[in-house]
Amino acid sequence: MPKSLYYCIKNKLKQLKCKLVVCIDAEFTVNNQHQFKVHPLASNNYRHYMRITSFGLHKRKHGIEFITNCLDVSGVVLPEEYSPDRIYDKLVRLKFSSVDAYWLVYILKNHSVAFFDRYAELSDLFESICLSVLGTYREVNAAAKLAYDFEFGMVDFNKSNPLCDNKWQLIRMHRSILDYLIAKHYVRKIKSLTFDKTNREANIKKLEFFNMVLQKNITRVVDMIRGDDDCEYRIMVIAEKYYKDLQLFGKSELTFWMARLENATRKAKCVELLKAYNAEEIERYNNGDFKNETEKRNLAFLIRGISVSLIYEKDQTTFRRYILSLLRDKTANSVNRGFHLEYYGDKPYIPNKALLDFEDDTLKGENTLNTLCISLDKRIKKKDVSSAVAVLELMTICNLIQARSEVPEDTPVFDIRPYISRTIRYLEWIVQHKSIKGFNEVLHYFSWMHSELLKFEENKSERPAYSYASVYNKFSEAKKVSRTGWVNEGVAKPENIVEHMYNCWFIGMLYLPETTEDKLYNKDKILKMLLIHDLAETQTGDIPRPEKNKMKKSYDREENIVMQSLLLTGTYPGAVDINEYLDDWNEWDTQNSENFRIAKDIDNIQTIHQFCVYYLENPGMFDDDKVCYWLSGIEDMMTEIGRDIADKIIVNNPLFKDIIKQYEISVCD
Repeated sequence: MPKSLYYCIKNKLKQLKCKLVVCIDAEFTVNNQHQFKVHPLASNNYRHYMRITSFGLHKRKHGIEFITNCLDVSGVVLPEEYSPDRIYDKLVRLKFSSVDAYWLVYILKNHSVAFFDRYAELSDLFESICLSVLGTYREVNAAAKLAYDFEFGMVDFNKSNPLCDNKWQLIRMHRSILDYLIAKHYVRKIKSLTFDKTNREANIKKLEFFNMVLQKNITRVVDMIRGDDDCEYRIMVIAEKYYKDLQLFGKSELTFWMARLENATRKAKCVELLKAYNAEEIERYNNGDFKNETEKRNLAFLIRGISVSLIYEKDQTTFRRYILSLLRDKTANSVNRGFHLEYYGDKPYIPNKALLDFEDDTLKGENTLNTLCISLDKRIKKKDVSSAVAVLELMTICNLIQARSEVPEDTPVFDIRPYISRTIRYLEWIVQHKSIKGFNEVLHYFSWMHSELLKFEENKSERPAYSYASVYNKFSEAKKVSRTGWVNEGVAKPENIVEHMYNCWFIGMLYLPETTEDKLYNKDKILKMLLIHDLAETQTGDIPRPEKNKMKKSYDREENIVMQSLLLTGTYPGAVDINEYLDDWNEWDTQNSENFRIAKDIDNIQTIHQFCVYYLENPGMFDDDKVCYWLSGIEDMMTEIGRDIADKIIVNNPLFKDIIKQYEISVCD
């Protein structure tokens, strides 16, 4: 509709003193809120604003306002105790993430008893609605089969069939009813499964329905399967004997249910199976056992599902492994973001029509961010500090914000700024709690994201934006940072930190053995440590060894923060992956491995070598105490490899024979 026409309508509405506006232009709303601040008809003159499309129940205040509008406009009269607040709380308890005006009014007007039943689950409410239309359970079951066949393309709507009129009327009443009926038929198919011990192929054929991708509304009606002994028994059988015979989505669906059984014995067995299946799929993934990128993404999706099921069962090993994969594997991270967009309705999904693709769409995500933020708000309110799910939710929020910070400024996107201040608060909350204590990689990431988001919040531009150039701009100045020790000694053209790091790397390249008897020895890792070990000095400055020793803890902490800020930029989806350097830096920073000790020896050897070069150029610059100070480090080598290299390029270096002889320097064992 042309904007000029909107303005005409707006003026007419003012003349008519209109108090109600019905809108179908959902794309004009902000963060799915019905106040539609950017809508061309936006005004404070309307008492009620109604949306034909679904309204998200993410924010209590706006949800209650929406419900109040629905009640006022529709004329639905309820007992006084059934207030909008209570209706909102009931919708949330029944796991409604959104609701449209038509459906809410229909439920309250015709099924308020079932809706307000304190013991009723979502499936009970839908069952009541279906029975009111069809009258008998038999007819409801027939409608469930029809809905299932219709959804998966096995039958088309037929207006001419009078026998189907009532069933089609029910199926077409509302999308959530269609979802419920499909779930009902799905459960009936599970309960009717029989397995022939002599005919495995026939059993696999019976399980084809398990490979259908089922909507989130189906998997949310957990009460239809959980606790039902017949369903749980058959799921257990499928899990034990037929997991490998299922297709991708069948495996994903099965592993979802395996973690949600009530029977303790079956659940324990399923958890062990989930661990085994997870290990198998991860091995396939790590071995590159897929034909193309799509197959890789599908496998990442399956691993995500199994991992989340195990996280649901409080498996800490799986939790740590999966969270690290989100930090280090761009495919796993992208699939996690894309899955959430589809699960929370930012991307459409209808089986066989709009299929899951696990792709993150950076122009969308408001429903997902809203839902995850509400979940974390509840955890904070309940002081839920031990949940691994909270870490996963916050990790997903941060990843979504990072991806949307990369979008070019001229690209129209929803406003992510409101989520930044909320995320800053979540990060401040979670870094204080035991759920990530000792989990240094995640702690570093969350601390770094906190500093990144604070920068965004301070930026007064229209929206946060991440610049890749800023990283190089910041660290390319390393060549201007002279080594302070040589500056203090009065060296005219002192070595800078880039020259130092390169020369350390060059020594390692020339003299490190390819292998040793130590299986943990890794030449490549040592070389990478040497290549980056002083990069933080671009920001901290180079501090002489004596001063650094006095302030070791605070300096090490500051140095680590700078390096994490550099190396964690690889977590931006569009940035180059530099995880291997992050691992190398973390090993250097923790200072507790043989690889670190070898690298540190080379770091000291290069410094001693450089001193000898300066001494030869100007011996009068250094008195005996200075010479002894700089050369004393050669006696402090921590490793056999370090001692061997020092012996080769310092003690037995022909250039240095006079100084070595004069000061009687040798490498000590």
